[in-house]
Amino acid sequence: MEVIKIKLVRYLILLCISATTLFLLTACQKEIKEPIIIIDDATSQKENLRRIELKNKNNNAIFNQVFFESKDGKTFYDKQIDVNDIRIKQNISNKKIQPGVLPEQNYIFLSGFSNKNKPNYLLGRIEQEDGKVIQWKQEIKYMKKNGTKDVYQYEIQMPKFEGKQAYISFRYIWLNTNNKCYGVADQLFTLQKIKSGNILEDVQQ
Repeated sequence: MEVIKIKLVRYLILLCISATTLFLLTACQKEIKEPIIIIDDATSQKENLRRIELKNKNNNAIFNQVFFESKDGKTFYDKQIDVNDIRIKQNISNKKIQPGVLPEQNYIFLSGFSNKNKPNYLLGRIEQEDGKVIQWKQEIKYMKKNGTKDVYQYEIQMPKFEGKQAYISFRYIWLNTNNKCYGVADQLFTLQKIKSGNILEDVQQ
């Protein structure tokens, strides 16, 4: 009788461990890692001064996972996915984030995701100081990033904006083979224009 009880306890423990592991795996599958936005000043001659990263950890960007489910599941995002309609200034005004900097010319805008979680396209939105809104839609074309195994980097075709500062939003969209949306994520930040050359030096001043 004691042997049966011991076996039963062991079975229940293993069952609990298996359930916990399955839950954690499922949770991980439903989490999008924040992409790092890189602004590379092509005019700088100093490698250590030419690049700035925008991410939540640096307090210069906000990343928000709006929706993410299994691409083979039964639950999908049911709102429109053709236009980025988020009110950036309204969502960012009460957050304490540092503005990023953008060279006036000759810069490269890059972002990257893990190869396991590649979005299909990006919906961009710029809110200028004068209230004008610029929007665009861009398919994501991948380029293997040097020195990494599973991260792909792509160039963002960001339009020019007027004025010295603007509010920016990137909305990433994931679609399955049936064109059903199973993932939406937002990245919000502000940019200030600076003179080209030594981008990090300008940030530190």
